[in-house]
Amino acid sequence: MAKRNLFSIFIIALLLTTVLLIWQWNDYQMKAKKGNGTEPIASATQQIEITHSKGKLTIVQRIENLEMGNYHLRYPDGENFICESGGKRIDCSKEMMVEENEIQFTYEIHMNPDYHFFMLDDGFVKLENVSVDHTEVHMSEMMDLDSIWIAGADMKTDQKMEFVHYYLFEKEGEGFSLYWQRDPLTKTQQDGYTVYGNRDFQWGKNLVQKFFNDNQNRIIPNIVFTDIDAIYSSKDLLVVPETIDENKLQRLWINEYFSEGIFQSEKENEWLAEVLTGLFFQIPINGKAEEMYEQLVANLNEEEINRFFEKINTVETSGVKGLDERLSEVKQWKTDFFTLNKNQSNPLEPLYFYMEKPIFVGEEQLIDKKVYVVRSTHYYPVKEIVQSLGYTYEPLSDHEILVSNKKDVFRFYDGKNIFILNEEQYGLYGDHLEEPLTKIHGEWYIQEDLLIRLFSVQVIEYESKIAVF
Repeated sequence: MAKRNLFSIFIIALLLTTVLLIWQWNDYQMKAKKGNGTEPIASATQQIEITHSKGKLTIVQRIENLEMGNYHLRYPDGENFICESGGKRIDCSKEMMVEENEIQFTYEIHMNPDYHFFMLDDGFVKLENVSVDHTEVHMSEMMDLDSIWIAGADMKTDQKMEFVHYYLFEKEGEGFSLYWQRDPLTKTQQDGYTVYGNRDFQWGKNLVQKFFNDNQNRIIPNIVFTDIDAIYSSKDLLVVPETIDENKLQRLWINEYFSEGIFQSEKENEWLAEVLTGLFFQIPINGKAEEMYEQLVANLNEEEINRFFEKINTVETSGVKGLDERLSEVKQWKTDFFTLNKNQSNPLEPLYFYMEKPIFVGEEQLIDKKVYVVRSTHYYPVKEIVQSLGYTYEPLSDHEILVSNKKDVFRFYDGKNIFILNEEQYGLYGDHLEEPLTKIHGEWYIQEDLLIRLFSVQVIEYESKIAVF
């Protein structure tokens, strides 16, 4: 009997152990399928070896210190890709399982042997949601030993030997742009950046220089002055004609800085960098960007514009939400200006600031309604407030509304400084710089002082709410 009980206990323990092992294995597989690559990995590094021989660049890119997981990849324009992980060849797909702590890509990029110059921008494989701490590029020039390679990174080695011209470039962070040209160029080392070519240049002692000085970790681009007509630009490397105007060059870099520094994770919104560049230099631009620039200039004074850029320069700012946050910090009111205007093809949404405090009319809270601030004038939602005060609200057209109770009947007009009260016309004057009534996002709003005078109410702003009574 004891033996039978002991055997039963053994069988139960074996079953429990088997179930536990199966559960752990399934959990392991689920984590692997989910992938640790969904979160940024701050410690990944990459080493890239490039060989330039006739007609092609052969690239071997190795990314190390990865965690096991499922990664999404973006490939550059290339051919003959070979992918390896843990010393084993794997399929080169857009989604890849990494079981070891590294992955390697070998591929080729076509390069016409008749070219006199070549820009390699965005030429490396990228793993989405993986942050690269350090990048090394080992460049072996085999075709033309007198040619020159230039990078948007520090050049650690430049050694010409009998059969190869070897370069080593290093930079903290992701990959960088590379530029090659057949004719050699002189090199001048400046404070934090390098100038190539036959032009004496330093970033001027102006707004741009101040922008550099505000942040000692700022990436200052290397500059190549050459006899080509085209302009190639990235956040770390500018290739420009020798005759380029200095102001244009500075605007070019500032635009690249805004584009890469703020919209790196929102490439679809990087056209908004033009708005910031126009505001920074106080110059007109084109299209919707110019309309946005005009809204900012009309609503911010010079001191506020300077503080806006100081905040962008010293506080991490990412995408349209980050820009709205910096603008809100300057004015101390909230705004969604950049978020609402991020689609370039949509009509302009004017710049409005608003207060986050809830509005109470008597004891009733107005749900999802805001007090908007146009320059310093406060505007209140007409419909909800008058209805809470016992009036009837009736839109007669897009440009006319009727507000009435048993005693009084008001007619208000959009864009007119008059109103009708009990069939008599009166002049309508609030803050003379602003519209007495205006439409914001399609809804009617009235100036605070007019609300007080016409509807015999008081308005008090408390720390936690705005009271109308």
